[in-house]
Amino acid sequence: MGFLMEIAEAELLPSPFAFAFVTDGNHFFFILLISSDSHFLLSLADAVNIFHDAPRLLKNSDNYGQYSDIILPLFRCLQSYRQSNLLEAYTAFEKAANAFVQEFRNWESAWAMEALYAIVYDVRVLAEKADRELASNGKSPEKLKGAGSFLMKVFGVLAGKGSKRVGALYVTCQLFKIYFKVFMVT
Repeated sequence: MGFLMEIAEAELLPSPFAFAFVTDGNHFFFILLISSDSHFLLSLADAVNIFHDAPRLLKNSDNYGQYSDIILPLFRCLQSYRQSNLLEAYTAFEKAANAFVQEFRNWESAWAMEALYAIVYDVRVLAEKADRELASNGKSPEKLKGAGSFLMKVFGVLAGKGSKRVGALYVTCQLFKIYFKVFMVT
């Protein structure tokens, strides 16, 4: 629990275990940027590996049940990323990202846009790393194409009218990065 206190004292998160339930998108940003190799997230991953009841605690939290669909796969992603199992990390992160986008779609304002940026970036980066892992195992790389499909879904959420529209440009930039790698002419 000391590392969570350290995070809270660093003002990255408002309080221990409340990080997933804040209404400030900047706080979500730091939690969702898995590929940053932040020592805070790596410490959290180590703690989740040691404390095996974290999913049970989150599932039993009646007040924040809708967030457990985001946080549980995120914890699995952190564990897998810390253990350098990038394919599993990507799969878990994609589940967390899907749950987040479903919630984001229901929010009227764009308060969590920074968090969405972190998700969009990490979906691409983790897909690239997972594809490298697949290629090194002699399998066909496929995750980057899946990430492109996911980002098209995110683009659809952002492309309408309103305050969320501003995020569509960032998603488009990430899509270009994916498409230039996937469809690179050699």
